[in-house]
Amino acid sequence: MELLKLISWKTTYCWLLIILITGCSPDEDSQNPLPTKPAKSWKDGVGSAVAENVRLEFETINFKSASELHFYDASIKDQVVKGTFEVHNFDINGKPISDAKGDVICIVFEEDCKTVRMTGIITAGSDPVFVGFYAIWTAVDNGVGNDKTTDIRYPVDQVNANNHCETGWDLMKFGFKSYLSTPGTVKVESKDC
Repeated sequence: MELLKLISWKTTYCWLLIILITGCSPDEDSQNPLPTKPAKSWKDGVGSAVAENVRLEFETINFKSASELHFYDASIKDQVVKGTFEVHNFDINGKPISDAKGDVICIVFEEDCKTVRMTGIITAGSDPVFVGFYAIWTAVDNGVGNDKTTDIRYPVDQVNANNHCETGWDLMKFGFKSYLSTPGTVKVESKDC
């Protein structure tokens, strides 16, 4: 009987020793946490942004423009952005003073699922010097008749265009305290929402 207790005790002792040697300490998890999921890149978004006849009337003349009309149709899927934009600026009498058009290269959907930041590269315009520069803008789809937007700001250098794509320009950098209302239609559809 004593022999049986001794064998049982040794067996238990050996198993405990094995567990202690190969097991994890309670502190190990805090020292080596599990890897976290990497932050989602804007390039992983899926959706589209479309605007037709977005007309902005500026209260004060904005870079010699009294009003602006813009259009865009762009989408992102499988990290590929497709689309175009077009912007026309007019003086106080409605006379055209400048325009630019190009390819959309960045679409970023905000967490509210109705706001989109966009960046494009200018491929043609009233001033050939604009070609190769960038355009940036932000729009909000609040439903029919309640859409809001910034103007399409152009020509912008690559550093500022990349910043708008990656983190977004504050409205004050557009010269606005709030978005401008538009009678035109802005449609934002994020498939991530």
